[in-house]
Amino acid sequence: MSAPRTYHLRCCGCGASFEDDGVRLDCAHPHPPALLRSEYAQTRHAPGTAPSVARYQRWLPLGRPIATDANVAVYRSAGLAAQLGLRDLWIAFSGWWPERGATMRTATFKELEAIAAFGRLEPDERRTLVVASAGNTAAAFAEVATAGALPVVIVIPLEAWEPLAALVQVGPSVRVVAVEDGTYDDAIALAKRIAALDGFVAEGGGRNVARRDGMGTIVLTAVDAIGALPDVYVQAVGSAAGALAAHEAALRLMRDGRFGSRAPRLVLSQNAPFTPIHDAWSVRAATLAEHGAAEARERQSRIAATVLGNPAPPYAAPGGIREALAASGGRTYAIGNDAMARAMLQFLELEGIDVEPPAGVAIAALAEAVRDGSIGRQEIVLLNVTGGGRARRDTGATTCHAPPASGRRWWSTAPRSPRSGTSPIGYDAGVNTLASRRILAAVAIAVAVTALTAPAAARRGTPDPMATPTLQPLYDLGSPPPTVMLAAAADTCANDAFLSYRTVPAPFRNEVTVCGIVFSGPAPSTARGVPNTSFLLDVDGSDPIAVAAGAVNAHPGDVIVVRGRYHRENGGFEGIDQTHTASRGQDFDGYVMVNGTIYH
Repeated sequence: MSAPRTYHLRCCGCGASFEDDGVRLDCAHPHPPALLRSEYAQTRHAPGTAPSVARYQRWLPLGRPIATDANVAVYRSAGLAAQLGLRDLWIAFSGWWPERGATMRTATFKELEAIAAFGRLEPDERRTLVVASAGNTAAAFAEVATAGALPVVIVIPLEAWEPLAALVQVGPSVRVVAVEDGTYDDAIALAKRIAALDGFVAEGGGRNVARRDGMGTIVLTAVDAIGALPDVYVQAVGSAAGALAAHEAALRLMRDGRFGSRAPRLVLSQNAPFTPIHDAWSVRAATLAEHGAAEARERQSRIAATVLGNPAPPYAAPGGIREALAASGGRTYAIGNDAMARAMLQFLELEGIDVEPPAGVAIAALAEAVRDGSIGRQEIVLLNVTGGGRARRDTGATTCHAPPASGRRWWSTAPRSPRSGTSPIGYDAGVNTLASRRILAAVAIAVAVTALTAPAAARRGTPDPMATPTLQPLYDLGSPPPTVMLAAAADTCANDAFLSYRTVPAPFRNEVTVCGIVFSGPAPSTARGVPNTSFLLDVDGSDPIAVAAGAVNAHPGDVIVVRGRYHRENGGFEGIDQTHTASRGQDFDGYVMVNGTIYH
């Protein structure tokens, strides 16, 4: 029998109170949708001594113990603060930056959600959790589930598979279902179908109190560092669960009475042109605007921060983001891809660490809010950098995948990589051998849900419901796409960063490591002015880029890795020079890697 829980759930719509069973997502009473909120018996902020977010267990909705080394770093900015003219800018870095104390192994704050969501389950819960994701959530849940041998089914659009496989080693308790030619909307819809089957249960997304309270530890960490609640909280949002988490954590701290009497003003941003929350709040609409599916998909396809493309955030529901914006006097911004890319580069220059596109959206919104006077220069500002440090993260395996052939469904499996000293939740950061870097535990990808209907009773009789794979492909599947393994984790392909560089005004130069396919078509106009071009590289299906290299045995269609100096000139020409060996007075080891052979 599980220990009594030290909190209860309160419906934000009718006020009804419930004991938690670890999976409740909604109120039992008949009324329009409303969020539940956890209310803790402990009303005083009293963190423990753990050197991780586990020190905040008193304000986490736990049904079982958690063990994690994940931590958020909060520090007072010097570089960005000076650039913006802010006296008191604090940065909450939720990514991989061990030097600062940030130890999110998937380089995203979604890890906090996963830790709390699994910790919320009853110890004897035998159903398999079902999660929908556009990318970062999938990586976080796969990481935590693998480390703890916890059963989970993760549903993603197929295009999210390769970033997931490149970042996380996936164990046998994890199954990933990919929706071919699908969007995040499709992943959510399919996850609902799976969760309705016997033996499965919905994780719930932003409706899950554990997700929000897990992310709320960012504000708790910030208050411990600052000594008070900030005046302003800045974040980019998709589902807005992180902003709700910050607001709810602030309400708990206000009840404590020692850290301030006003909730931080929410300054939230979305990636234009897909901005449903911004569009509604800008006109103080009671509900989100309704768009046709085709229009929504078209807008989603044009944003660079794809994980912000949530089509149905909890805006109008009691306890939702509209109420939080109103209560805090908040404001929203729409940030385009160009402004996002510039902000990412600015943060790298001023703070010394790479950040993910959603963080770039938030940084750009912060700058705009300072310019238009929405944020005062003397205010205490907390910027939530929701992901970063991926470029320095040693995942234990570094891969570059070629995209699967158009229209083909595929899957792959491989044995799990060995680890030493692994905690119940989390990887051992010391694993760094060549052998471990060359092993990527791939995920079994199924494209249909009908095979998931194996009798639940048969699975309940085993300790791990997912230990024996129950997902079988409905169709004949092709082989996995060709894979190039790099010898050093420091050389992780940084295609997202490279693509952001292509949007920065010329002239521009920077070192890059990119993966792609040798292009066989005619050279675009942007490549015709590049001297000593050896081949054209197709990185993302847009205009290929010219690569100047030495003697390289490369053929059209080859999967290839290039490390070199990217440059774009005022005349519109751009290329990557692999032969460039000196940058900023330091040695720079450029190379081309084809079929496992490295050419310097």
